[in-house]
Amino acid sequence: MHFFESLFILESHHAASVEYHSEAEAIFAILFACIHSDEVVCNEENVRFMQIVMDDPELSKLGLTSTMGRMLQLRDRYTLHAIVQAAIPRISEPNRKGVFAKAVDLMLVDGDVPEPEKQMLKQLQMGLGISEADAVKIAAQVMLGDDSGN
Repeated sequence: MHFFESLFILESHHAASVEYHSEAEAIFAILFACIHSDEVVCNEENVRFMQIVMDDPELSKLGLTSTMGRMLQLRDRYTLHAIVQAAIPRISEPNRKGVFAKAVDLMLVDGDVPEPEKQMLKQLQMGLGISEADAVKIAAQVMLGDDSGN
């Protein structure tokens, strides 16, 4: 077995260890991972993350302090990619494009999309089963300010 293959197997094992209590918590985890993927969380990302959470009827029902605390604990224990990988199966089909749109929105808010953020978006796109054409369409809608995600 090659070194990188063993890392992938290890990360898959970690993803299997992470469990979410609800779809809303899984969405929160994905968005949390998106803003932390480049290891620099700027003020614009924090503000936009909070706006997204507070504007979403399901996300706003989560206990913000306890959910954020749990995400910080997960981040300390697992990779962000494992956190996202475990969350993806909890996202229902009707919500997948909307979650991807929110992730794109978070990635674009500071005007810079470094390589770790691009990798996170690609993982999310593939995991959610969003085609390349749909991903481009969603990104264009987000950039134009249309947050429908469809």
